[in-house]
Amino acid sequence: MTAGEKKGGKSLAVVVTLAGSIIAFFLGSGFATAQEIVQYFVAYGGLFLPVILLTLLIFGYTDYSFLTAGASGKLAHSSQVFRHYAGRYLGAFFDGFTILLCFLSFVVMLGGTNAMLHQQYGAPLGLGAIILAILIVIAVAAGLNGMLSALGKLGPIIIALVIFIAVGTLINDGGQAAHGVAQVDSGEVQLMNVGGNPLLSALSYSGFVLLWFATFMAEMGERQGKRDSANAVAMAVGVICLGLSLVALAIFTHVEELATVDIPSLVLAGRISPAFAYCFSIVIMAGDFTTGAPLLWTVVARFTKEGSKAYKLLTIGLGLAGVLIALFLPYRRLVNVVYGYSGYIGAAFLVCIIVHDVQSWLNKKSGAEKAPDAQC
Repeated sequence: MTAGEKKGGKSLAVVVTLAGSIIAFFLGSGFATAQEIVQYFVAYGGLFLPVILLTLLIFGYTDYSFLTAGASGKLAHSSQVFRHYAGRYLGAFFDGFTILLCFLSFVVMLGGTNAMLHQQYGAPLGLGAIILAILIVIAVAAGLNGMLSALGKLGPIIIALVIFIAVGTLINDGGQAAHGVAQVDSGEVQLMNVGGNPLLSALSYSGFVLLWFATFMAEMGERQGKRDSANAVAMAVGVICLGLSLVALAIFTHVEELATVDIPSLVLAGRISPAFAYCFSIVIMAGDFTTGAPLLWTVVARFTKEGSKAYKLLTIGLGLAGVLIALFLPYRRLVNVVYGYSGYIGAAFLVCIIVHDVQSWLNKKSGAEKAPDAQC
């Protein structure tokens, strides 16, 4: 084997691991439970696929932009990515809001496991949140590099099993999907939704996700390099698109039954095999973990130095606070409120990203040596 082949093989392994990390972060609690797929995509009936495609188009574009910013070496710290796009004052607002969003989204992950253990096993409310919080605190205390390795391994497993449930459902009951779409389109089945229309739903979904990913991807671009990271984003977007589409179609096959349950994917898993539903509950918890760990890391790393005593103490403290909040907020409402309203703030930041990138492109095209910071 030549040196070039070895390097190529190593690069492919890096890309696959990074793509797995992105998939794991993106496809966390809401995907594994299928609750966010119901509220953002299935709720719009026959328009579900255009909403998915628009969402992932925005996701892929913004992630590439964040990677470029991180790899440029212009950010003294990855959290400066917001000021990089939006200027000093508006950037500070987006930065502060994102810290709050990441913490609240971490609470959503705890709520997902809480609801899952209660629905599937009848466990007392609170137990799931406590167990997951302990696992996430341990992972975050290990630092970003250790987390990337764990997420890269868990991500493909999670999406493979969720897709298995979707495919199994479609094989058994796929003929009912068109009827389910018609039920939603006609208003016969009413679903909790975000946005009120397909465009706002796509903007809201991509909005809260890009706020999640801004610091994470800028840090990845700095540590891993632009080329491998960009290839990983492309790979991840393709897999995510397939996963979202298949799960949405599977939900349509039993949309009336799934309209009011917290964890739709568990119901679908139980239809394949009751024993499999019990196994899949572990997958849901893994999905909560793979998303919750980077979210908590984003908050803790913003205020403390990774590996320090303060870093570990803050990790533990926020883990405890998250458990307490998750005890008092219902899961479906938590997803709707936290993700929905946060998405609109993220959509505003998207405008700043586009303005900045267009200005940079125009300056580069005209031969300017350095593009000025964009101001929204």
